[in-house]
Amino acid sequence: MATVFLPPGLNALSEIDGWGVPYSEKLEVIEGVVLPGQGGTFGASGDYMVHRIAFGAWCRLGGPVVEHELTLLRPVPLKQSYLDDYADFSIRQIGVFLSLDETRGVVQEERKAMEVNAELLSSAKSLRTPIEFATERWGKFKFNRACCTWDGSGRWDRKKVRISLRSQPGEVPDAAAVACESLWGEEKKWMVACRDKAAADLLPVKNSFWLQDGEAAMTESVFRNKIKLQSVSVGNDGTFQFWFECADLFAGHAIAIKGDLASGLAEAEIAG
Repeated sequence: MATVFLPPGLNALSEIDGWGVPYSEKLEVIEGVVLPGQGGTFGASGDYMVHRIAFGAWCRLGGPVVEHELTLLRPVPLKQSYLDDYADFSIRQIGVFLSLDETRGVVQEERKAMEVNAELLSSAKSLRTPIEFATERWGKFKFNRACCTWDGSGRWDRKKVRISLRSQPGEVPDAAAVACESLWGEEKKWMVACRDKAAADLLPVKNSFWLQDGEAAMTESVFRNKIKLQSVSVGNDGTFQFWFECADLFAGHAIAIKGDLASGLAEAEIAG
């Protein structure tokens, strides 16, 4: 058993979770199946890192397997490599403080399991199996467990773009696919509307803050021609987001335009 790094200046290890989620003060030993899609961010003080992991299935020792995802936060020193510490789909045993709703946990100890959990081995096998959602227009979408999206591609104005359908855990993106069909059915209208919205919201920003030294103010015609659709994201709730690559307009950033089918376009923003 090994105790993880404890960042200085904290009253409780759960303080590394910046979401304000209430945690139990009881240390519990659990084991679970590591999902792909690990990441890391700086801790609040900037002098340590927080390794983000997720279990796709997990259990307390001797308890039943829980099939909902558990997000785990693990503090590590700034200069320590950590992204290879937890192999995808491996089964790990750890001591954690769990959030009261048992959707999040902070890693206190790393342990070695004395025996293999057969139920978790079966869960690991299931989690490795791709989950697909079939559509008539775009073919199959594959579930991206790291992002909780269903990913595919299609042609918009004869150009290939990425499509992401969003749903709540445990749902299929059937309503998102219907909403996406609605967008595709009026693609020319939406493309004109997106360029109008981007120009109205962001051309003044470009000309006020993002011109290079000696660069003349950009015209609306030039601005509109520089943005190219990259991807479309649509949710079961009817919300959507168009992502545009915009060359050198905003120093490599993209443009995201949000909206929903009921109300139309809401805002354009610099993103990415």
